[in-house]
Amino acid sequence: MNTQVLTPEKPVRVVNFAKILPLFQPVSGASLIPRKPTQSAHLVGKAELLSVTLEKRPTRGLPSAKLQEQEMRMFSVTKTTGTLSPIAGTQNLKSAGVADLDLPFGMPRFVNAATLKRMFKAQRSELLLKKVGERWEICVDSTRIDLTDDSVEFRLGAVQIFS
Repeated sequence: MNTQVLTPEKPVRVVNFAKILPLFQPVSGASLIPRKPTQSAHLVGKAELLSVTLEKRPTRGLPSAKLQEQEMRMFSVTKTTGTLSPIAGTQNLKSAGVADLDLPFGMPRFVNAATLKRMFKAQRSELLLKKVGERWEICVDSTRIDLTDDSVEFRLGAVQIFS
């Protein structure tokens, strides 16, 4: 067993608490919270007079809570059926109605095609088509779709592809 003798070392810096103690005492008349003049009242006890100081605190009026109706955005897609032949350049698509989707508040502007198909509750066999010029393109699941762009036409449905 190895024992070492520890000798006390002189501190490098000595703090005289008597000199710094006044720095921690509150300054007379200074306060973080502004005080208003107080009112005095006297309460009569059994045999003595008690002096009590009452302080009137301002009451904060609660702001009237008003909920504002958020603007609902709607995204519409034409449901479709039929056939599509990109090689031959033919298309025989028939409209089968319109699917409307109320976009939830906070929905991002851009979504991918897989997310949009899921939001429309489409089956896996249904395709999302995008009109480019005079022809229809199949949107792969990673296609980025701008929900605010009304100039682009989409269709969703079970379509047979002939290649």
